[in-house]
Amino acid sequence: MGAWGVGIFDDDVACDARKAMLDQFRAGLSVKAATDAVLEDLADFLQDEEDAPVVVFALASVQWEIGRLDKRIKTRALQIIAGGVDFRWAEREFQVRERRRLELANLGAKLNTPPPLALHMDKLPDA
Repeated sequence: MGAWGVGIFDDDVACDARKAMLDQFRAGLSVKAATDAVLEDLADFLQDEEDAPVVVFALASVQWEIGRLDKRIKTRALQIIAGGVDFRWAEREFQVRERRRLELANLGAKLNTPPPLALHMDKLPDA
């Protein structure tokens, strides 16, 4: 698994989390049930200090984008952003770390705005 950029979805783990979330919504699950199912499915990633923030950021971003933001995920994402914990990027050069920090600041700002109206299942983006 790897990351090829600083964007929220420029990472294999983030792409897996996004696909898992969209699949649960396509199956007709509620926000809470879909989130619970994805958190259970991705439990191994969530136990890893590098992967866990990536998963949370991906879930928060995709949920916001489709208008189905779980408050628990929003809270976790904002806590991680505020704490500056993003281990996957800790050893990178300053400019890369700074671009990632800006990406996360933008995510935090987005999460603090009202999400768009919830998309109907047949309008969900491809994973």
